[in-house]
Amino acid sequence: MKRKIILCASILVISMRVAAQCPTSGTISANCSDTDWTPTGNVIINSGVTVTLSGNITLNASRTITATGATITAVNFTEGYGTTNYLIGGDYTFSGTFTTAGGSHFSVDGSTIGVTGAASFSGNDIYILNTVFTAASVAKNVSTTTITNSTLTTNGTGDLELEEATVSNSVFNVGGDLKINSGTTTIDNSDLNVGLGYSNDTGQEALTMNGGGNLYLNNNTTLDVKGDVANNALYIDNSHAVITGNFDNYGDEVLEVSNGGSISIGGNFNNGGGGNTTAESGGTIEVDGDYDNSGGGNTTVDGGGMVVGGTYSGADPTVTGGAASGCSGGSGGCCGSACSSMPVSLLSFDVTAHLDHVNLSWKTASELDNDHFNIYRSTNGVDFEILDRVKGNGTTNEQHSYELKDFPSQKGIYYYQLEQVDYDGTNEIFPIKKVNFNLSQNALAIYPMPLASGSDFYISLQEENILAVTVLDISGRLGFDLEFQEEPGRVKIYASRRGLNPGIYVIKITTELGRYSQKLRVI
Repeated sequence: MKRKIILCASILVISMRVAAQCPTSGTISANCSDTDWTPTGNVIINSGVTVTLSGNITLNASRTITATGATITAVNFTEGYGTTNYLIGGDYTFSGTFTTAGGSHFSVDGSTIGVTGAASFSGNDIYILNTVFTAASVAKNVSTTTITNSTLTTNGTGDLELEEATVSNSVFNVGGDLKINSGTTTIDNSDLNVGLGYSNDTGQEALTMNGGGNLYLNNNTTLDVKGDVANNALYIDNSHAVITGNFDNYGDEVLEVSNGGSISIGGNFNNGGGGNTTAESGGTIEVDGDYDNSGGGNTTVDGGGMVVGGTYSGADPTVTGGAASGCSGGSGGCCGSACSSMPVSLLSFDVTAHLDHVNLSWKTASELDNDHFNIYRSTNGVDFEILDRVKGNGTTNEQHSYELKDFPSQKGIYYYQLEQVDYDGTNEIFPIKKVNFNLSQNALAIYPMPLASGSDFYISLQEENILAVTVLDISGRLGFDLEFQEEPGRVKIYASRRGLNPGIYVIKITTELGRYSQKLRVI
Protein backbone atom coordinates (compact mmCIF):
# COMPACT_ATOMS: atom_id res chain seq x y z
CA MET A 1 0.00 0.00 0.00
CA LYS A 2 2.85 2.35 0.77
CA ARG A 3 4.59 1.64 -2.62
CA LYS A 4 1.30 2.28 -4.44
CA ILE A 5 0.96 5.73 -2.92
CA ILE A 6 4.57 6.61 -3.86
CA LEU A 7 4.02 5.39 -7.44
CA CYS A 8 0.89 7.55 -7.89
CA ALA A 9 2.73 10.59 -6.59
CA SER A 10 5.56 10.00 -9.08
CA ILE A 11 3.14 9.69 -12.00
CA LEU A 12 1.46 12.92 -10.94
CA VAL A 13 4.78 14.82 -10.85
CA ILE A 14 5.76 13.57 -14.31
CA SER A 15 2.38 14.56 -15.68
CA MET A 16 2.67 18.08 -14.25
CA ARG A 17 6.13 18.55 -15.76
CA VAL A 18 4.95 17.58 -19.23
CA ALA A 19 1.91 19.88 -19.06
CA ALA A 20 4.03 22.84 -17.90
CA GLN A 21 6.13 23.11 -21.08
CA CYS A 22 5.18 26.02 -23.37
CA PRO A 23 4.70 25.23 -27.07
CA THR A 24 6.83 27.29 -29.46
CA SER A 25 4.17 27.41 -32.20
CA GLY A 26 0.47 26.88 -32.66
CA THR A 27 -2.06 27.52 -29.90
CA ILE A 28 -1.41 27.62 -26.16
CA SER A 29 -4.70 26.81 -24.47
CA ALA A 30 -3.55 26.06 -20.90
CA ASN A 31 -1.22 27.65 -18.36
CA CYS A 32 2.42 26.79 -18.92
CA SER A 33 5.87 27.66 -17.62
CA ASP A 34 9.35 27.36 -19.06
CA THR A 35 12.83 28.89 -19.03
CA ASP A 36 13.82 30.65 -22.27
CA TRP A 37 11.13 30.73 -24.95
CA THR A 38 11.96 31.13 -28.64
CA PRO A 39 8.90 30.67 -30.87
CA THR A 40 9.59 28.67 -34.01
CA GLY A 41 6.33 29.73 -35.64
CA ASN A 42 3.34 31.97 -35.05
CA VAL A 43 1.77 31.56 -31.60
CA ILE A 44 -1.76 32.13 -30.31
CA ILE A 45 -2.15 32.30 -26.52
CA ASN A 46 -5.80 31.93 -25.58
CA SER A 47 -7.54 34.44 -23.35
CA GLY A 48 -7.17 33.64 -19.64
CA VAL A 49 -3.97 31.65 -20.11
CA THR A 50 -0.87 32.50 -18.06
CA VAL A 51 2.60 31.93 -19.50
CA THR A 52 5.37 32.09 -16.89
CA LEU A 53 8.99 32.15 -18.05
CA SER A 54 12.01 32.20 -15.77
CA GLY A 55 14.18 33.29 -18.70
CA ASN A 56 13.79 35.34 -21.85
CA ILE A 57 11.52 35.72 -24.87
CA THR A 58 13.54 35.84 -28.09
CA LEU A 59 12.15 36.38 -31.59
CA ASN A 60 14.91 35.42 -34.02
CA ALA A 61 12.70 35.17 -37.10
CA SER A 62 9.55 36.87 -38.32
CA ARG A 63 6.84 35.83 -35.87
CA THR A 64 3.41 36.91 -34.63
CA ILE A 65 2.33 36.35 -31.03
CA THR A 66 -1.39 36.89 -30.51
CA ALA A 67 -2.19 36.95 -26.80
CA THR A 68 -5.34 39.00 -26.29
CA GLY A 69 -6.58 38.39 -22.73
CA ALA A 70 -3.50 36.35 -21.78
CA THR A 71 -0.78 37.08 -19.20
CA ILE A 72 2.93 36.61 -19.92
CA THR A 73 5.86 37.12 -17.53
CA ALA A 74 9.55 36.83 -18.42
CA VAL A 75 12.95 38.40 -17.70
CA ASN A 76 13.97 39.99 -21.01
CA PHE A 77 12.48 40.51 -24.46
CA THR A 78 14.80 40.47 -27.49
CA GLU A 79 14.01 40.82 -31.17
CA GLY A 80 16.66 39.61 -33.59
CA TYR A 81 18.11 41.68 -36.41
CA GLY A 82 16.36 41.84 -39.78
CA THR A 83 13.05 40.34 -38.67
CA THR A 84 9.39 41.35 -38.83
CA ASN A 85 7.53 40.67 -35.60
CA TYR A 86 4.11 41.42 -34.16
CA LEU A 87 2.82 41.37 -30.59
CA ILE A 88 -0.97 41.50 -30.61
CA GLY A 89 -2.74 41.87 -27.27
CA GLY A 90 -1.49 40.38 -24.05
CA ASP A 91 -0.41 41.63 -20.64
CA TYR A 92 3.40 41.36 -20.54
CA THR A 93 5.66 41.86 -17.53
CA PHE A 94 9.46 41.85 -17.94
CA SER A 95 11.73 42.07 -14.90
CA GLY A 96 14.71 42.88 -17.12
CA THR A 97 14.91 44.76 -20.41
CA PHE A 98 13.00 45.09 -23.69
CA THR A 99 15.06 45.34 -26.90
CA THR A 100 14.34 45.40 -30.60
CA ALA A 101 17.77 44.92 -32.14
CA GLY A 102 17.54 46.48 -35.58
CA GLY A 103 14.66 44.51 -37.03
CA SER A 104 13.06 45.61 -40.28
CA HIS A 105 9.62 45.93 -38.63
CA PHE A 106 8.28 45.62 -35.10
CA SER A 107 4.67 46.20 -34.10
CA VAL A 108 2.84 45.98 -30.78
CA ASP A 109 -0.93 46.45 -30.88
CA GLY A 110 -3.42 46.34 -28.01
CA SER A 111 -0.93 45.18 -25.40
CA THR A 112 0.02 46.20 -21.87
CA ILE A 113 3.78 45.98 -21.36
CA GLY A 114 5.62 46.67 -18.12
CA VAL A 115 9.43 46.64 -18.10
CA THR A 116 11.41 47.02 -14.88
CA GLY A 117 14.58 47.94 -16.76
CA ALA A 118 15.23 49.92 -19.92
CA ALA A 119 13.52 49.60 -23.28
CA SER A 120 15.40 50.18 -26.53
CA PHE A 121 13.91 50.31 -30.02
CA SER A 122 16.19 50.03 -33.04
CA GLY A 123 15.32 49.29 -36.64
CA ASN A 124 13.47 50.84 -39.54
CA ASP A 125 9.78 50.70 -38.61
CA ILE A 126 8.38 50.67 -35.07
CA TYR A 127 4.62 50.73 -34.45
CA ILE A 128 3.16 51.16 -30.94
CA LEU A 129 -0.62 51.04 -31.30
CA ASN A 130 -3.39 50.99 -28.68
CA THR A 131 -0.81 50.01 -26.07
CA VAL A 132 0.19 50.91 -22.52
CA PHE A 133 3.99 50.72 -22.27
CA THR A 134 5.93 51.38 -19.04
CA ALA A 135 9.70 51.11 -18.56
CA ALA A 136 12.57 52.61 -16.59
CA SER A 137 13.57 54.46 -19.76
CA VAL A 138 12.78 54.26 -23.47
CA ALA A 139 15.49 54.83 -26.10
CA LYS A 140 14.61 54.96 -29.77
CA ASN A 141 17.02 55.21 -32.71
CA VAL A 142 15.15 54.23 -35.84
CA SER A 143 14.13 55.86 -39.09
CA THR A 144 10.36 55.66 -38.55
CA THR A 145 8.21 55.29 -35.46
CA THR A 146 4.42 55.46 -35.26
CA ILE A 147 2.68 55.77 -31.88
CA THR A 148 -1.13 55.88 -31.84
CA ASN A 149 -3.73 55.65 -29.05
CA SER A 150 -1.07 54.62 -26.57
CA THR A 151 0.40 55.58 -23.20
CA LEU A 152 4.18 55.60 -22.68
CA THR A 153 5.56 56.02 -19.16
CA THR A 154 9.13 56.16 -17.86
CA ASN A 155 9.57 55.64 -14.14
CA GLY A 156 11.69 57.72 -11.75
CA THR A 157 13.80 60.08 -13.85
CA GLY A 158 13.94 57.79 -16.87
CA ASP A 159 14.22 59.42 -20.30
CA LEU A 160 12.13 58.98 -23.43
CA GLU A 161 13.96 59.37 -26.74
CA LEU A 162 12.20 59.94 -30.06
CA GLU A 163 13.57 60.17 -33.57
CA GLU A 164 11.46 60.76 -36.67
CA ALA A 165 8.31 59.78 -34.79
CA THR A 166 4.66 60.33 -35.66
CA VAL A 167 2.46 60.42 -32.56
CA SER A 168 -1.32 60.82 -32.32
CA ASN A 169 -3.97 60.53 -29.60
CA SER A 170 -1.43 59.38 -27.03
CA VAL A 171 -0.12 60.25 -23.55
CA PHE A 172 3.53 60.45 -22.50
CA ASN A 173 4.42 60.50 -18.79
CA VAL A 174 8.17 61.05 -18.73
CA GLY A 175 9.98 61.00 -15.41
CA GLY A 176 13.18 62.48 -16.88
CA ASP A 177 14.02 64.07 -20.23
CA LEU A 178 12.06 63.99 -23.45
CA LYS A 179 14.85 63.87 -26.04
CA ILE A 180 14.04 64.67 -29.65
CA ASN A 181 16.94 63.27 -31.62
CA SER A 182 17.73 64.13 -35.24
CA GLY A 183 14.89 64.32 -37.75
CA THR A 184 11.31 65.54 -37.36
CA THR A 185 8.86 64.34 -34.72
CA THR A 186 5.20 65.29 -35.15
CA ILE A 187 2.75 64.98 -32.27
CA ASP A 188 -0.98 65.34 -32.84
CA ASN A 189 -3.80 65.62 -30.27
CA SER A 190 -1.70 64.19 -27.44
CA ASP A 191 -0.65 65.00 -23.86
CA LEU A 192 3.03 65.19 -22.92
CA ASN A 193 4.04 65.39 -19.26
CA VAL A 194 7.81 65.75 -18.96
CA GLY A 195 10.27 65.93 -16.05
CA LEU A 196 7.84 64.43 -13.54
CA GLY A 197 10.65 62.93 -11.46
CA TYR A 198 12.74 66.08 -11.07
CA SER A 199 12.82 67.95 -7.76
CA ASN A 200 13.63 71.36 -9.28
CA ASP A 201 11.70 73.39 -11.82
CA THR A 202 14.83 75.07 -13.18
CA GLY A 203 18.46 74.04 -13.61
CA GLN A 204 17.51 70.68 -15.10
CA GLU A 205 16.96 70.28 -18.83
CA ALA A 206 13.80 68.25 -19.31
CA LEU A 207 13.15 68.77 -23.04
CA THR A 208 16.18 68.64 -25.33
CA MET A 209 16.64 68.81 -29.10
CA ASN A 210 20.40 69.13 -29.07
CA GLY A 211 20.83 66.48 -31.76
CA GLY A 212 19.15 68.73 -34.33
CA GLY A 213 15.67 67.39 -33.79
CA ASN A 214 12.53 69.26 -34.83
CA LEU A 215 9.33 68.98 -32.80
CA TYR A 216 5.87 69.83 -34.14
CA LEU A 217 2.90 70.05 -31.75
CA ASN A 218 -0.41 70.05 -33.62
CA ASN A 219 -4.17 69.81 -33.12
CA ASN A 220 -4.63 70.65 -29.44
CA THR A 221 -1.59 68.83 -28.13
CA THR A 222 -0.55 69.83 -24.59
CA LEU A 223 3.06 69.88 -23.43
CA ASP A 224 3.88 70.30 -19.72
CA VAL A 225 7.62 70.49 -18.97
CA LYS A 226 8.85 70.60 -15.38
CA GLY A 227 12.31 71.96 -16.03
CA ASP A 228 14.32 73.77 -18.71
CA VAL A 229 14.16 73.47 -22.49
CA ALA A 230 17.17 73.27 -24.82
CA ASN A 231 15.53 74.02 -28.15
CA ASN A 232 16.47 73.41 -31.75
CA ALA A 233 13.17 73.88 -33.58
CA LEU A 234 9.76 73.84 -31.85
CA TYR A 235 6.55 74.55 -33.75
CA ILE A 236 3.32 74.96 -31.76
CA ASP A 237 0.20 74.98 -33.96
CA ASN A 238 -3.19 75.16 -32.22
CA SER A 239 -1.53 73.54 -29.21
CA HIS A 240 -0.36 74.63 -25.77
CA ALA A 241 2.91 74.31 -23.87
CA VAL A 242 3.76 75.15 -20.25
CA ILE A 243 7.44 75.33 -19.27
CA THR A 244 8.25 75.80 -15.58
CA GLY A 245 11.91 76.60 -16.16
CA ASN A 246 14.07 78.48 -18.66
CA PHE A 247 13.91 78.31 -22.46
CA ASP A 248 17.18 78.28 -24.44
CA ASN A 249 16.59 79.48 -28.01
CA TYR A 250 20.12 80.84 -28.43
CA GLY A 251 21.71 80.60 -31.86
CA ASP A 252 19.95 79.63 -35.06
CA GLU A 253 17.12 77.99 -33.13
CA VAL A 254 13.43 78.35 -33.93
CA LEU A 255 10.28 78.78 -31.83
CA GLU A 256 7.09 79.39 -33.77
CA VAL A 257 3.65 79.65 -32.13
CA SER A 258 0.63 79.96 -34.42
CA ASN A 259 -3.05 79.28 -35.03
CA GLY A 260 -4.21 80.17 -31.52
CA GLY A 261 -1.47 78.14 -29.87
CA SER A 262 0.38 79.28 -26.76
CA ILE A 263 3.51 78.75 -24.73
CA SER A 264 3.97 79.90 -21.12
CA ILE A 265 7.51 80.01 -19.73
CA GLY A 266 8.01 80.34 -15.99
CA GLY A 267 11.69 81.28 -16.20
CA ASN A 268 13.85 83.28 -18.59
CA PHE A 269 13.92 83.16 -22.39
CA ASN A 270 17.25 83.39 -24.25
CA ASN A 271 16.74 84.37 -27.90
CA GLY A 272 20.20 85.87 -28.35
CA GLY A 273 22.86 85.03 -30.89
CA GLY A 274 20.49 84.84 -33.84
CA GLY A 275 17.60 82.97 -32.23
CA ASN A 276 14.33 83.08 -34.15
CA THR A 277 11.02 83.48 -32.29
CA THR A 278 7.65 84.12 -33.93
CA ALA A 279 4.09 84.55 -32.63
CA GLU A 280 1.59 84.63 -35.49
CA SER A 281 -2.05 83.91 -36.36
CA GLY A 282 -3.27 84.37 -32.81
CA GLY A 283 -0.38 82.51 -31.21
CA THR A 284 0.85 83.82 -27.85
CA ILE A 285 4.17 83.66 -26.02
CA GLU A 286 4.25 84.46 -22.30
CA VAL A 287 7.52 84.74 -20.41
CA ASP A 288 7.40 85.26 -16.63
CA GLY A 289 11.11 86.09 -16.43
CA ASP A 290 13.51 88.07 -18.62
CA TYR A 291 13.61 88.03 -22.42
CA ASP A 292 17.05 88.33 -24.07
CA ASN A 293 16.92 89.35 -27.74
CA SER A 294 20.51 90.58 -27.96
CA GLY A 295 23.32 89.62 -30.33
CA GLY A 296 21.22 89.34 -33.46
CA GLY A 297 18.10 87.84 -31.94
CA ASN A 298 15.07 87.86 -34.22
CA THR A 299 11.64 88.25 -32.60
CA THR A 300 8.52 88.68 -34.73
CA VAL A 301 4.98 89.25 -33.47
CA ASP A 302 2.78 89.07 -36.56
CA GLY A 303 -0.89 88.55 -35.79
CA GLY A 304 -0.01 87.05 -32.42
CA GLY A 305 0.96 88.38 -29.00
CA MET A 306 3.88 88.30 -26.60
CA VAL A 307 3.96 89.03 -22.86
CA VAL A 308 7.18 89.64 -20.91
CA GLY A 309 6.99 89.77 -17.14
CA GLY A 310 10.63 90.67 -16.52
CA THR A 311 13.17 92.74 -18.43
CA TYR A 312 13.35 92.74 -22.23
CA SER A 313 16.84 93.34 -23.60
CA GLY A 314 18.24 93.62 -27.11
CA ALA A 315 16.59 94.68 -30.36
CA ASP A 316 12.89 95.51 -30.25
CA PRO A 317 10.60 92.87 -31.75
CA THR A 318 9.12 93.33 -35.18
CA VAL A 319 5.44 93.83 -34.37
CA THR A 320 2.36 93.95 -36.56
CA GLY A 321 -0.84 95.32 -35.04
CA GLY A 322 0.64 96.60 -31.79
CA ALA A 323 3.45 98.70 -30.33
CA ALA A 324 6.77 96.94 -29.85
CA SER A 325 7.37 98.88 -26.64
CA GLY A 326 4.41 97.10 -25.09
CA CYS A 327 6.62 94.12 -24.26
CA SER A 328 10.13 95.54 -24.64
CA GLY A 329 9.98 98.57 -22.40
CA GLY A 330 11.77 96.82 -19.56
CA SER A 331 8.86 96.72 -17.13
CA GLY A 332 6.84 93.98 -18.76
CA GLY A 333 3.66 94.07 -20.79
CA CYS A 334 2.05 92.75 -23.95
CA CYS A 335 2.62 93.56 -27.61
CA GLY A 336 0.95 92.40 -30.79
CA SER A 337 -2.57 92.19 -32.17
CA ALA A 338 -3.46 89.13 -30.08
CA CYS A 339 -3.08 91.15 -26.87
CA SER A 340 -6.54 92.64 -27.33
CA SER A 341 -8.07 89.16 -27.36
CA MET A 342 -5.94 87.55 -24.65
CA PRO A 343 -8.07 86.97 -21.52
CA VAL A 344 -5.20 87.88 -19.21
CA SER A 345 -1.68 89.17 -19.80
CA LEU A 346 0.09 87.65 -16.82
CA LEU A 347 3.19 89.56 -15.75
CA SER A 348 4.18 87.28 -12.87
CA PHE A 349 3.07 84.40 -10.67
CA ASP A 350 5.20 83.92 -7.56
CA VAL A 351 5.01 81.36 -4.76
CA THR A 352 7.13 81.78 -1.62
CA ALA A 353 7.33 79.77 1.60
CA HIS A 354 7.19 81.52 4.98
CA LEU A 355 7.46 80.17 8.52
CA ASP A 356 3.82 79.17 8.81
CA HIS A 357 2.30 79.69 5.36
CA VAL A 358 2.85 79.82 1.61
CA ASN A 359 2.27 83.16 -0.07
CA LEU A 360 0.93 83.24 -3.64
CA SER A 361 0.99 86.49 -5.60
CA TRP A 362 0.39 87.31 -9.24
CA LYS A 363 0.18 90.42 -11.38
CA THR A 364 -1.64 91.12 -14.65
CA ALA A 365 -0.82 93.75 -17.28
CA SER A 366 -4.34 93.67 -18.75
CA GLU A 367 -7.54 91.62 -18.47
CA LEU A 368 -10.40 90.90 -20.87
CA ASP A 369 -13.74 89.56 -19.54
CA ASN A 370 -11.87 88.07 -16.58
CA ASP A 371 -14.43 86.62 -14.18
CA HIS A 372 -12.12 84.93 -11.68
CA PHE A 373 -8.99 82.92 -10.96
CA ASN A 374 -8.94 79.39 -9.58
CA ILE A 375 -5.89 78.39 -7.54
CA TYR A 376 -4.99 74.70 -7.30
CA ARG A 377 -2.60 72.81 -5.02
CA SER A 378 -0.89 69.43 -5.43
CA THR A 379 1.57 67.31 -3.48
CA ASN A 380 2.92 65.46 -6.52
CA GLY A 381 2.64 67.95 -9.39
CA VAL A 382 0.10 65.79 -11.21
CA ASP A 383 -3.09 65.52 -9.15
CA PHE A 384 -4.41 68.99 -8.28
CA GLU A 385 -7.31 70.06 -6.09
CA ILE A 386 -9.00 73.44 -5.83
CA LEU A 387 -7.55 75.69 -3.14
CA ASP A 388 -9.43 78.93 -3.61
CA ARG A 389 -11.18 81.26 -6.04
CA VAL A 390 -10.26 84.94 -6.46
CA LYS A 391 -12.46 87.43 -8.30
CA GLY A 392 -10.95 89.05 -11.41
CA ASN A 393 -11.28 92.63 -12.64
CA GLY A 394 -13.34 92.07 -15.77
CA THR A 395 -11.88 94.15 -18.62
CA THR A 396 -9.03 96.49 -17.79
CA ASN A 397 -5.79 97.78 -19.34
CA GLU A 398 -4.32 98.64 -15.95
CA GLN A 399 -1.97 96.47 -13.91
CA HIS A 400 -3.59 94.56 -11.04
CA SER A 401 -2.02 92.58 -8.22
CA TYR A 402 -3.49 89.57 -6.42
CA GLU A 403 -2.39 87.69 -3.30
CA LEU A 404 -3.42 84.58 -1.39
CA LYS A 405 -2.05 82.82 1.70
CA ASP A 406 -2.15 79.05 2.04
CA PHE A 407 -1.54 77.20 5.31
CA PRO A 408 -0.63 73.57 4.50
CA SER A 409 -1.10 71.27 7.47
CA GLN A 410 2.10 69.30 6.78
CA LYS A 411 5.62 70.13 5.66
CA GLY A 412 6.77 69.02 2.23
CA ILE A 413 6.93 69.92 -1.47
CA TYR A 414 3.81 71.65 -2.79
CA TYR A 415 2.83 72.56 -6.35
CA TYR A 416 0.50 75.45 -7.22
CA GLN A 417 -1.28 76.20 -10.48
CA LEU A 418 -3.22 79.29 -11.53
CA GLU A 419 -6.25 79.11 -13.81
CA GLN A 420 -8.02 82.15 -15.28
CA VAL A 421 -11.72 81.83 -16.20
CA ASP A 422 -13.74 84.18 -18.44
CA TYR A 423 -17.39 85.11 -17.95
CA ASP A 424 -18.29 82.53 -20.62
CA GLY A 425 -16.27 79.76 -18.92
CA THR A 426 -13.26 79.92 -21.26
CA ASN A 427 -10.14 79.20 -19.25
CA GLU A 428 -6.38 79.63 -19.44
CA ILE A 429 -3.83 77.62 -17.44
CA PHE A 430 -0.53 79.17 -16.33
CA PRO A 431 2.77 77.44 -15.46
CA ILE A 432 3.00 75.37 -12.29
CA LYS A 433 5.02 76.74 -9.38
CA LYS A 434 6.70 74.59 -6.73
CA VAL A 435 7.78 75.40 -3.18
CA ASN A 436 9.44 73.54 -0.29
CA PHE A 437 7.37 74.28 2.80
CA ASN A 438 8.82 73.54 6.27
CA LEU A 439 6.05 73.93 8.80
CA SER A 440 7.09 75.74 11.98
CA GLN A 441 3.68 75.99 13.60
CA ASN A 442 0.11 75.43 12.59
CA ALA A 443 -1.21 78.99 12.57
CA LEU A 444 -4.54 77.93 11.05
CA ALA A 445 -6.44 74.84 12.18
CA ILE A 446 -9.90 73.58 11.23
CA TYR A 447 -11.43 70.87 13.43
CA PRO A 448 -12.93 68.35 13.80
CA MET A 449 -11.66 66.76 10.60
CA PRO A 450 -13.44 65.07 8.92
CA LEU A 451 -16.69 66.83 9.75
CA ALA A 452 -19.92 64.89 10.21
CA SER A 453 -22.70 66.14 7.93
CA GLY A 454 -25.03 68.51 9.80
CA SER A 455 -22.37 69.48 12.36
CA ASP A 456 -20.50 72.69 13.12
CA PHE A 457 -16.73 73.11 13.07
CA TYR A 458 -14.15 75.38 14.68
CA ILE A 459 -11.26 77.53 13.50
CA SER A 460 -8.15 78.28 15.49
CA LEU A 461 -6.34 81.29 14.03
CA GLN A 462 -3.62 83.12 15.93
CA GLU A 463 -4.02 86.86 16.64
CA GLU A 464 -6.29 87.71 13.71
CA ASN A 465 -9.92 88.81 13.59
CA ILE A 466 -12.06 86.90 11.14
CA LEU A 467 -14.18 89.04 8.82
CA ALA A 468 -15.86 86.37 6.67
CA VAL A 469 -15.95 82.60 6.13
CA THR A 470 -16.94 81.29 2.68
CA VAL A 471 -17.38 77.71 1.50
CA LEU A 472 -16.70 76.56 -2.08
CA ASP A 473 -17.25 73.16 -3.62
CA ILE A 474 -14.30 71.25 -5.03
CA SER A 475 -14.95 72.48 -8.59
CA GLY A 476 -14.17 76.02 -7.47
CA ARG A 477 -17.66 77.45 -7.88
CA LEU A 478 -18.51 80.09 -5.33
CA GLY A 479 -20.85 78.73 -2.69
CA PHE A 480 -22.04 80.86 0.21
CA ASP A 481 -20.96 82.58 3.41
CA LEU A 482 -21.10 80.76 6.73
CA GLU A 483 -22.20 82.35 9.99
CA PHE A 484 -19.62 82.32 12.79
CA GLN A 485 -19.16 83.35 16.40
CA GLU A 486 -15.98 84.06 18.34
CA GLU A 487 -15.35 81.94 21.41
CA PRO A 488 -12.38 81.91 23.82
CA GLY A 489 -9.38 80.67 21.82
CA ARG A 490 -11.40 79.71 18.75
CA VAL A 491 -14.18 80.65 16.33
CA LYS A 492 -17.28 78.49 15.89
CA ILE A 493 -18.53 78.09 12.30
CA TYR A 494 -22.23 77.25 11.97
CA ALA A 495 -21.97 74.83 9.04
CA SER A 496 -25.08 72.98 10.27
CA ARG A 497 -27.26 75.92 9.23
CA ARG A 498 -26.22 75.38 5.60
CA GLY A 499 -26.57 71.60 5.59
CA LEU A 500 -23.33 70.65 3.83
CA ASN A 501 -23.68 67.32 2.05
CA PRO A 502 -20.87 64.76 2.24
CA GLY A 503 -17.97 65.72 -0.01
CA ILE A 504 -14.83 67.84 -0.26
CA TYR A 505 -15.07 71.61 0.25
CA VAL A 506 -12.69 74.56 0.43
CA ILE A 507 -13.12 76.94 3.36
CA LYS A 508 -11.97 80.47 2.55
CA ILE A 509 -11.30 82.68 5.57
CA THR A 510 -10.97 86.46 5.25
CA THR A 511 -9.25 88.31 8.09
CA GLU A 512 -7.92 91.81 8.66
CA LEU A 513 -4.49 90.66 7.49
CA GLY A 514 -5.33 88.51 4.48
CA ARG A 515 -7.18 85.50 3.10
CA TYR A 516 -6.55 81.86 3.96
CA SER A 517 -7.80 78.58 2.56
CA GLN A 518 -8.10 75.06 3.92
CA LYS A 519 -9.75 71.88 2.72
CA LEU A 520 -12.72 70.45 4.65
CA ARG A 521 -14.02 66.90 4.23
CA VAL A 522 -17.63 66.26 5.20
CA ILE A 523 -18.78 62.67 5.79
